[in-house]
Amino acid sequence: MASGAEVTSGGLLQVGLAGFGAGGVVSDATIDSGGFESVDSGGTDFGASVSGTLQIFSSGLASGVEVRSGGLLQVGLAGFAAGGVVSDATIDSGGFESVNSGGTDLSNEILGGEQEVYGYASSAIIFGGSQVVAADGLADTTTVMSDGLLYVASGGTASGTIIDSGGFAYVESGGESINVTLSGGDQFDEAGGVDINTLVESGGIDIVSGGGIADNTTIDSGGTQIIEAGGTADLTINGGIEILKAGALVRGPIDFTAAGGTLEIDGMTMPTVAISGFVTNNSTNPTAFSSTGPNYDAPTIDLANVPYDTDGVASFASSTHQLTMKEGGATYVLQLDPNQTHANDVFPLSNDGNGGTDVQVLAKSNAGFDSTPAPTNLSWLWANTNLSWLGYYLAPAPAHCTDLSWMSYSYLTLHQQQGWNVAPLYVGYQDPNVDPTNGIHPNHLSSNENSVTVNFLALHGAASAAAYLNSEGFP
Repeated sequence: MASGAEVTSGGLLQVGLAGFGAGGVVSDATIDSGGFESVDSGGTDFGASVSGTLQIFSSGLASGVEVRSGGLLQVGLAGFAAGGVVSDATIDSGGFESVNSGGTDLSNEILGGEQEVYGYASSAIIFGGSQVVAADGLADTTTVMSDGLLYVASGGTASGTIIDSGGFAYVESGGESINVTLSGGDQFDEAGGVDINTLVESGGIDIVSGGGIADNTTIDSGGTQIIEAGGTADLTINGGIEILKAGALVRGPIDFTAAGGTLEIDGMTMPTVAISGFVTNNSTNPTAFSSTGPNYDAPTIDLANVPYDTDGVASFASSTHQLTMKEGGATYVLQLDPNQTHANDVFPLSNDGNGGTDVQVLAKSNAGFDSTPAPTNLSWLWANTNLSWLGYYLAPAPAHCTDLSWMSYSYLTLHQQQGWNVAPLYVGYQDPNVDPTNGIHPNHLSSNENSVTVNFLALHGAASAAAYLNSEGFP
């Protein structure tokens, strides 16, 4: 056992030797620039300070190593049987560690230096430095802090990575990123790069370029995923934002699983996959939510480059489960989940704030209106508000004799074609001071209304409401 050794330029410290039984132990050694230490089979090094080179061969062990600027820590070496094991190393700025095939690194800290992984690295923490996962390398449970970089090269795999705010991961063609959490940090997949089971939390951004693949991504509230033209996504919007650039590809359904999520479609061609969870309360029971206006906690589909048209309207066909938007003379169709009912829903359109069109879902409530004369655009009101019923004035009637405006609307059209619930209204006098024989109020003998009432009663009688109901198609 040796402690406190210093290996100067040109010097060699060899700990353990294959075939010579149990190896030796060295602690607190200093390897100067140009110096070399080799920890071989059975050898152990504790707490080395390395400005030169420290090589961990075969079954050698090292713990608590600090690799200073210009220093090199080499773990394992291809062709030399099982690689060495290093734990709790620190790679300072300017320091370098190579985890070779068969080598293992556990729980190191990269403080501005660089680690290349051709073997196996677990639980590394990157503070301002970088970890490069090369061909056949596996980096497990790396945490990338602010200014840290994880680079997954072709043939490399990163699994269980956590990327904090200010951290960045780059997945090049042929690289694979699995079970990554973007906890405020960013990830970029170039053409041919693949990320699987990525979770994008608040502040995180996942960008998939053309040719890249994002498989089974979940975007939480405050998180964003962007799929560029030619990129492919399979996603769940759990309150976050999904941006599909023109030419982006989607495989599998798009699932909304929490309130407030947004699907932004930048192209003019709509995705053809089914969209599920696009309901007022993000469940299969859209009638559970009732609102007096657009439900801004409900999911939103933003047709970012479809100009908003105040006369635009969206309609849902229950037979095909297709949502059709008509804006500016053009038609756009989205496929909703056939397993979810929208019997009591409408889909109001609004300006997205940038000239595009937002589509939301709104449950019809018991709200209605009583208006005379009749509104001029009942179909727009039905499609864009939660109003579900209207008053329908039957006329002439004792106290509603001259206004026949409602009588030009068909009950069957309003109820069966548009969906309105209709309340037929037959307005007569209820004031006890009205003479029941002629319908005249003693205080208004000279009023035009009273004279019209007298004429009405003389021509039609007091029991004509049923006839008007029948004439308007009411059951």
